[in-house]
Amino acid sequence: MPSYYTVVSILLVLAVAMTGIRGLAESDFNAGSGLAAQLVLAAIIPRSNPNSVMINILSAAIANGGANQAGDLAFDLKIGQLIGAPSEVQTYGQIIGSIFGALVSCFTYRLFTNRFPVPGDFIQVPNSFLQVSTARMVLNKAFPLVWVVTPWALEFSSPFQQWPR
Repeated sequence: MPSYYTVVSILLVLAVAMTGIRGLAESDFNAGSGLAAQLVLAAIIPRSNPNSVMINILSAAIANGGANQAGDLAFDLKIGQLIGAPSEVQTYGQIIGSIFGALVSCFTYRLFTNRFPVPGDFIQVPNSFLQVSTARMVLNKAFPLVWVVTPWALEFSSPFQQWPR
């Protein structure tokens, strides 16, 4: 992946993280914002590039991961403030937890993938299918099920359209 797409993804993290933190503070729900990042990145990735779908997915993963982590950290700091915990101690705990979590999650991933196929019947990955389908759609690359989605979308949107009188 070219480095300028990584830079754009990191810049997108800042904007997407602000909306994620605000949404988490108001609703206690950390919404994934990778789809919004995919739309922005689709505008700058040339469709003639054979790796455009992969670049779109990786860039969106960077933006989504950064935004989710920012929201989770802000939420943890908010709870810490409510119970009176010092923010310095929380920061050190987050750093230690991130390093330890990265090591444990790599080991756990290997453990599960040696036992179960991913994706498979036991471990399904619906969010990954959503990311791939969105990348294909915004880049005009063989979006599946257009004949199924189009009539449903038209029928669903008909009550919201303003018909001429």
